[in-house]
Amino acid sequence: MYVFVDTEFSNFDDLDPISLAAVAEDGQKFYVEFNMFETYKNSQFVNFNVLPHLLGGEYVKSFNEASAAFAEWLDELGADFEIITDYHGDVQITKSMLESFNIVNLKRYTDITAVIAKLINSASVHSKEVSDE
Repeated sequence: MYVFVDTEFSNFDDLDPISLAAVAEDGQKFYVEFNMFETYKNSQFVNFNVLPHLLGGEYVKSFNEASAAFAEWLDELGADFEIITDYHGDVQITKSMLESFNIVNLKRYTDITAVIAKLINSASVHSKEVSDE
């Protein structure tokens, strides 16, 4: 099973997590917001496009509480799974959340952008070879 994970974070340098959303291939969903991010580190993009959409309330947790809740949710999936992200920073944040937990069904992390880059590179090499013929 695939679990698609996306995080929002302060900026590309600090990667202070703001929120994490996950959707399993079977439709199960998880969402959490972190209470410890420092707003002065936020990029303009985050201030204008992320913060206004945060849900607050019951979704806000400390990093440790969020990590435990996410680990429990993943464990309850009950099947082997792979975490798919669209940015290596999402992998870093997710790994830091789960490093204290033994999640036996987690088989690997995949940053899909790395896979796409390989495909694009392969396609462009193949295209060049075809055009050279």
